[in-house]
Amino acid sequence: VSTQSTGTPMVAEELPDHFYELNESDVRAERAALAKRQREQSVLMGREARAALHAGETRRYRKTRVRVRLPDRIEVEGVFRVTETVGDVRAFVCAHLRCAAWPFELFVTPPRCVLDDASTLASLQLVPAAVVLLTFTAPAAKQPFLSPALMAQLGPKDFV
Repeated sequence: VSTQSTGTPMVAEELPDHFYELNESDVRAERAALAKRQREQSVLMGREARAALHAGETRRYRKTRVRVRLPDRIEVEGVFRVTETVGDVRAFVCAHLRCAAWPFELFVTPPRCVLDDASTLASLQLVPAAVVLLTFTAPAAKQPFLSPALMAQLGPKDFV
């Protein structure tokens, strides 16, 4: 028995017995909530558990947004399928550079990890979005790095 704000006693309402019985959907919902809490609270995970968790997260994404940051801090953005490779991103970047023959590396940080052209975007955990850095491996590259057509489209607000 508890009291309302008026000070009069409240009588507990009698609930039918079937209210306390669990059905299949209640059990499934409770198991899903428990599994989610355990994933969120676990500090240490094995490699297999981490891979399984990541695979479940990437399955729901079909596309990923990749921003490639050039050395002059201008970014080129593209949308790719998660099954595409870093080589596809490289081809996309080459199409937008002033000189496609300039040799470059694509990498992510921290820690610095150079991306292999044969790896898929999903396997590198670049899903659902990522910023990839570009560095030229030869000193021949000179600013501006983007093609003249793209540089003409940029306005003063793009160079903040």
